[in-house]
Amino acid sequence: MKKITLFTFLLCLCFPAYSQVLNESAAWPNAAWTVTGSYSTDPLAYEASPLTTANFAFDDDDAGISHEDNIAAQSPVIDLTPAFNANEITIKVTVQYGYRYLADDVLQFEYWNADTASWVLWSSIPGNYNDTVITDNFCTLPKTVFSTSELNIANFTPTQLSGFRYRISYNDSITGIDWNWGFCFNSPVLKSIACSVPSAGTASNATLTTVDLSWVSGGANNAEIVVQPIGTGIPADANDTGVNVIGTTYTADGLTPSTFYEFYVRDECNLDISFSEWAGPFYFNSVIIAPFNDECTGAIPVTVNPDYSCASTTSGTLLGATESGYTTTCFGTPDDDVWYSFTATATSHKISLLNVSGLTDMYHALFTGATCGSLTLVDGTCSDADVSTPTGLTIGQTYYIQVYSYGTAAEATTFDICVGTPPPPPANDECTGAIALTAGGVYADYLLNGTNYSATTSAQAAPDTCFGFAGGDVWFSVQVPDSGTITIETGDSTTGESGVDTVITAYAGDCTNLVQVGCDDDSAATGSYSLLPLANLIPGSTLYVRVYEYNNDNSGNFAVSAYDATLSTGAFNPNAFSYYPNPVKNVLNVSYKETITALEVMNLLGQKVATVQCNSREAQLDLSNLESGAYLVKITANNQVKTIKVIKE
Repeated sequence: MKKITLFTFLLCLCFPAYSQVLNESAAWPNAAWTVTGSYSTDPLAYEASPLTTANFAFDDDDAGISHEDNIAAQSPVIDLTPAFNANEITIKVTVQYGYRYLADDVLQFEYWNADTASWVLWSSIPGNYNDTVITDNFCTLPKTVFSTSELNIANFTPTQLSGFRYRISYNDSITGIDWNWGFCFNSPVLKSIACSVPSAGTASNATLTTVDLSWVSGGANNAEIVVQPIGTGIPADANDTGVNVIGTTYTADGLTPSTFYEFYVRDECNLDISFSEWAGPFYFNSVIIAPFNDECTGAIPVTVNPDYSCASTTSGTLLGATESGYTTTCFGTPDDDVWYSFTATATSHKISLLNVSGLTDMYHALFTGATCGSLTLVDGTCSDADVSTPTGLTIGQTYYIQVYSYGTAAEATTFDICVGTPPPPPANDECTGAIALTAGGVYADYLLNGTNYSATTSAQAAPDTCFGFAGGDVWFSVQVPDSGTITIETGDSTTGESGVDTVITAYAGDCTNLVQVGCDDDSAATGSYSLLPLANLIPGSTLYVRVYEYNNDNSGNFAVSAYDATLSTGAFNPNAFSYYPNPVKNVLNVSYKETITALEVMNLLGQKVATVQCNSREAQLDLSNLESGAYLVKITANNQVKTIKVIKE
C-alpha cells in the first residue's frame, strides 16, 4: 500500500482554430443561403430555416409516416481561390449540432463540383443523441462539435475553386418513405488550413512537478504548446498563445502533484504568421499520491440522508488508489479501491455514486464486520451500476463501502457518494393492494401517478416471455369496458418526473390465480414507456396491471392510464362545430350547435394548464399566457366531448 502510482492516459481530439485566409461563418439567418429538396413545410416539421433563424432544424417525426422527406441547406458560392493562392490547400467545416438518429437516416456534408455540376459526399454526420425522450423541438438537444474531414483542394481546377459551395443534406431514407426523428444545426464555419495538425501527443517521465511531452509534427519545424488544468478548453488563436518550441518535445515544470492536466499543440506553419489547428486535448497526470481512504482503516464516514434526496454527499477520487486486499466475489479486480463507512438507520439504504467524471466502469460493494480486519461481504451487494439498494441491514451497525474501477489498469476518476434512506414500499406493492384505474376515452382523460420507489418483488410468478423483470413491481386494476377492449399506457408523471423505463404486464383472473394476457416494454410514443392494447376481453371483468422498471436498476415516478375509444362521451357533429384561428397567438374562438359547458387545455404530457367554465354556444379561450407549442383542447357540450390539437405561436 506504499506504492506511488503514475497514471497517464491519452486521447486526441482536433478542434477548429486559427486560419489565415478563409474563416467564413454561415452567419445564419442568411438570405444568401438556399433550402432545397422535397420535404414537409409544416412548421412542426420544418422547425427552423437558416434563411430566417439562427438554426437549420427538421423534425421528421412530425412530418409524418406518409411523406418522403429530403432537405438540404445550401451555402452561396464561396471562392476558394485566395486560400489556394496562399497555399492553404486544405479546408474543413465545423459546426455545433444535435441529431437523434434512426435507422436509414442519411445526414451528411457535401460539396459542389462545378466541373461536373454534381454534389460530392464530404463527411457523414453521426447521431450524437440517444435519449429516447426527445421527439420535438430538436434545437433543445444538447449540442456537440462536429468537424468534417479535411478536404484537400490542391488539385481543384479554377472552376471548382471559384464555384465552390457546400451543403448539409438530410434524407429520411434513400430507398423511399420513412418516419424518423430529427436534427438541429447552429451556423457552420468554413476555414482554410495553413498546414496539417500535429498528432499522437504523449506524456512520459512524470514526477511530482515535471513531465516530458512529445508529439508528431504535421510537417512544420516549429510549434506552440499550451499546458493547462484539465477542462480549461481550446487555447486562443493569437500568435504566442503558447510556448514556442523548436522540434517535437517539451518538458513542462511547475506541476502540482496528484493533478489532472491536458496539453494542446499546434504547428507554426510560417513563423508568427500562420498556424495549424490546435491538436488536443492530450491528457496526463503528475505523480499520484494515494488518497487518505486508500485502506479500510481510513474509511471516510458518510452522513446518511433521511430520504432519497442526496442533500448530503461526500466527494471522492480513485486517483492514486491502490489494492487493499479485499478482492471479494464482485466484478473485475479491485486494485484501486477507496473506502467509506456509514451507520445503518434503516434495514435498507440506497448507495449512489454521483457526478462520476473520467471513468464509466465504476463498481462498489458493501461489507460488515467488527473491524476492518474481519470484514465479510454483505450478500447481494456487489453492484456494477452507480446505484444499489442493499436490504436486510441491521439498524445501528457500521457498514463499509468499497468503491473501485473495473480491470487491473490504473484508472483515475472523481465522484460523489451518497447514502440515502428508501421510503416504505408503495401501497400497491402487492397485487392485493392494486390501485384502481378509471378507464377514459383517451390517454389524457384519467392519468394516475405511480412510483416504483422501494417496490419489492411480488409473490406472483415472474411475467412469462416479457422483458427485463427483476422484481420491484407495483400493481393497478381496471374494469374492462363493454367493448371488450382496453389500452394501458405509461408516460411522464403529471408533476414532470420522467425517465423510468417501464414494462407493463396485464392479467385476467384474481390475485390468487392470474392469467397473463399481454405485456409491452417500449411501444409508447415517448421515452422508454409502455403501450399495451388488449382485445377480446370479458366485458365487466377486472384486469390486473403489473408495472415494473426494466432490470429493476432505476426508481422513479411515472403516469399510467387505461382508455378505450368507445368510452368517449359522445360524438360531435363536425358540420356544426368550428374553431379558429389555428395556429393561435392569443384567443381561440370555439362554437358549436349545443351549449358549451367547459373548455380544458392540456399539454402533450396530459397536464392540465387551463380550464374555462362557460354556458354558451360560443366561447373564447385566452391562450396568451401559454408558451409556444402544441396543446390539446377538450371541449365539453351536452355530455359530448371533443378534443382538438392547436398550435400556440
